[in-house]
Amino acid sequence: PALRAESLGDLETTAGEAARTLALTRRSAGDEVWIGLNFGPDPADLPPPAGDWQTLLDSADMPGGNLAPYSFRLLRRIPS
Repeated sequence: PALRAESLGDLETTAGEAARTLALTRRSAGDEVWIGLNFGPDPADLPPPAGDWQTLLDSADMPGGNLAPYSFRLLRRIPS
């Protein structure tokens, strides 16, 4: 539901200009997803908000939780 919602009211964004990163958190109907994007040529330290997350899609799985250069990661919060 969080990716299908038409409203942008439950969307949070954080940009890291120096690191060339963008993080988005979207919530809808009890569902929450986080998307981390690295537009830079270097690995980026861009962790999701605290909590338990399930990886739905990772364009370049990189050890240590960093985002690989020019990659993205889509996570869904695991309900508690």
